[in-house]
Amino acid sequence: MNELFRGYATGVVEKAKSRGDLAQLHAEVSSVRSFFASNPQLSYIMSDPALGFRTRQSIGQDLLKPRIGDLSWKLVLFAIRNDTAVDFISDLEWTYQRLATEVDSLAANKVSTPIVDPNVGRSLSKQRLEGYAAASFDGLDESSLINIEDELFRLARILESSKELQVSLSDTQFPMSLRESIILELLKNRVSETTTRLVRYALDTSNGRNLVGLLDFLSYRASVERGARVAEVYSVTDLDDDQKQRLSQALEQVVGHHVDIRIVEDKSLLGGIMAIVGDTVIDDSIRYRLHQLRNALTSVQSNNGSNGDGHE
Repeated sequence: MNELFRGYATGVVEKAKSRGDLAQLHAEVSSVRSFFASNPQLSYIMSDPALGFRTRQSIGQDLLKPRIGDLSWKLVLFAIRNDTAVDFISDLEWTYQRLATEVDSLAANKVSTPIVDPNVGRSLSKQRLEGYAAASFDGLDESSLINIEDELFRLARILESSKELQVSLSDTQFPMSLRESIILELLKNRVSETTTRLVRYALDTSNGRNLVGLLDFLSYRASVERGARVAEVYSVTDLDDDQKQRLSQALEQVVGHHVDIRIVEDKSLLGGIMAIVGDTVIDDSIRYRLHQLRNALTSVQSNNGSNGDGHE
């Protein structure tokens, strides 16, 4: 199954549940499912990899969009744009079954059983998380995205500074419910509801592995959603507002777009700064200069030794 779509669909289902629209979403996805079941030729067309997503999107807009609400259409549209064509019908069926289970769990006097997605590797779990983030960020204004981005970044730094906490959250000897309670207690009354959901999903989908990296990834995705990029700037001390502004302008000239500065204090740099923007690394620290000088001196000594005649 397409893990990007699985994550997105999970986010949409949770959003519908929080709004009280779960039954409506289930009914609309059920009608789409029935529509394709009664039109096998259309199912074949929508699953044909020879057709580009724009053609299938146009078909969906003409035949499906008028029949369903906005949230259901976004779900279908995401599948068309991000799924392989051959998986479209099967992933639609998975979504229907997921919704049926969720609706059934809300029935009166019924004990709700958490739905656990299968474990996957690091790359696929990141895809799943990216889909979930896309659903979570949809409809948020710039101010909310900035707040979420900052909350995720700060939490990542807290975890990064505590190896003991990282080990506890990734220790599979502890049940996930206990590890969730640890992270939820850490977040309690400190971050937004959306940030809490994102962190919890990151923990669940990764089983606690590489949680710092996933939180940084989510922070980056929030910045992309609002059209910005984040520069992690490592410095011995914090920078004042004027220094941050001048640094931001300098980095914008290097990477070609707006950059938001996030300061990470690192005494090991000895002085200067190191900036990371995506895959771009700019190291102007004293530590790096000393490293270059040491390599240069080693090279000179090595050349002198190899070119000498052996006499004192």
